[in-house]
Amino acid sequence: MANLALSQMRAVALQQAVAAAVPDLGDLRVTLHTKAFGEALPIACDESPIGRQLNRRVGVWLRPSTGSAAP
Repeated sequence: MANLALSQMRAVALQQAVAAAVPDLGDLRVTLHTKAFGEALPIACDESPIGRQLNRRVGVWLRPSTGSAAP
């Protein structure tokens, strides 16, 4: 449970950093959402420093809007 909470805090921090770096996201019709997975989806073994580093990652998924493409 602690890993999930840490994962969520990192995801929110990244979301806030992106929103601060691109202040006109609303004008671009972009909505940011976060989803934390904690230790649910590892890509490497957590027994080594390299494996732990690889597991601390961020994924970005893009999904087409269901709204109109016209401004």
